[in-house]
Amino acid sequence: MQKNTKTLSISAIIAIVAIASVSLTTVDFSSQQTELETQETIVQTISGSMPAYTLEELASGTKYAIIGTVKQITPIAVESERMQQTIFSDVVVKVKEDLNGLYDQKEISVRIQGGTIDNLQTISEPSAEFEVGEKVLFFVADKEPDSMWGDNYYVAGGYLGKYKLDDNGNAHRDKINDSIGEQDLVSKIKKFRGN
Repeated sequence: MQKNTKTLSISAIIAIVAIASVSLTTVDFSSQQTELETQETIVQTISGSMPAYTLEELASGTKYAIIGTVKQITPIAVESERMQQTIFSDVVVKVKEDLNGLYDQKEISVRIQGGTIDNLQTISEPSAEFEVGEKVLFFVADKEPDSMWGDNYYVAGGYLGKYKLDDNGNAHRDKINDSIGEQDLVSKIKKFRGN
């Protein structure tokens, strides 16, 4: 009997230690969870469909067709009657050329939907995306002060209206898998514009 009592006592001690370990782990986990909650980012995803604009429609129906290099991206919070607070970004591009021959400034700023400020991030699936230092060709829609863009230029056609230009002379659109030679793209745009 004595032997069984010792066995039970050892088993009881092991069980108590195991319970204590689980309790400590739970306390540690809870404190980590609380720490993560205070740093959590609220992600707002905007999805939707848009017309499948052709290159001809974009080239002939937009004010400017800009080639340049992205200089700066500044996120801004916008709140309106029609939507809750949303993050947009103002993209400043150093202009190399306007294929339409109309834009005569050294830089142009276009507003895109999407960006991050503090713990609020907006991801817009239909919008074009830009990176600082990237060489681009994009179509610019004229300002529409009563639209969600406010008194700002914006990228016509969303992601369909923006091409990334690489060092090998090719143009790519980010969200669809296509590629065209940069010179071929420029020639087509000028042809569609009647230049």
